[in-house]
Amino acid sequence: MPGELAGKVAIVTGGASGIGRATVELFVKESANVVIADVNADGGEEVAGALGDAVTSKRTDVSSADDVRALVDLAVERFGGLHVMVNNAGIGGSQRRFLNDDFRDFDRVMAVNLLGVMLGTQHAARHMSTHGGGSIINTTSIAGINPGAGYLTQLHTHDTRGVIHVESPKANDHFTLGQFFAEWAVFLNSRCVGAYCNGLKWYVNGKQQTGDPQNYVLQSHDEIAIVVGKPPKKIPSSYQFLAGE
Repeated sequence: MPGELAGKVAIVTGGASGIGRATVELFVKESANVVIADVNADGGEEVAGALGDAVTSKRTDVSSADDVRALVDLAVERFGGLHVMVNNAGIGGSQRRFLNDDFRDFDRVMAVNLLGVMLGTQHAARHMSTHGGGSIINTTSIAGINPGAGYLTQLHTHDTRGVIHVESPKANDHFTLGQFFAEWAVFLNSRCVGAYCNGLKWYVNGKQQTGDPQNYVLQSHDEIAIVVGKPPKKIPSSYQFLAGE
């Protein structure tokens, strides 16, 4: 019986191992054809060989526009199209603390983790925009919105934050606050944010709002505050909040 992705063609970058490999295996189980893109050519070929004719592999440096262009061309030539692009490839960088970091890894980490996502999105979208559309999935890290308990580096925090912002302008659609929270699997309505339901109030650009916040259509440069419990006397702006205590 065909799976949910029958007839679909997908590219998964970083597909030779980890989350990427698991994604490839899932897509094949759901009847998709998949192209694995990875700098680990042997690993990619091993996965492709294990999964059969529905999968092929190509050595790809996602920070190279030529490599990514050739990757999309391969998917189209081999399987007849491209419907799903998973920009999953990523590398780690220095674990040195910010004050002691010499940033020797900066260029390479940003090239793979941020530029790689931009190139994958661009080249996939160029094909999809003239062939009926498709889905582009960008793997990032919670570090993009939460730097953690003091052990994540400045570099990792900012490359993942960049991926989050790459996604926001790629279509002309308007997004609601509810959709934004749903991306992070956080429940939001007029009473609760997540599990917190004690007198929720919400503000846009410092002004208290009424109605259900999940239906609010996000506008460029909006500053939104969601307060549970007793609100402060004044809702601070973003920079004021960061600079305060």
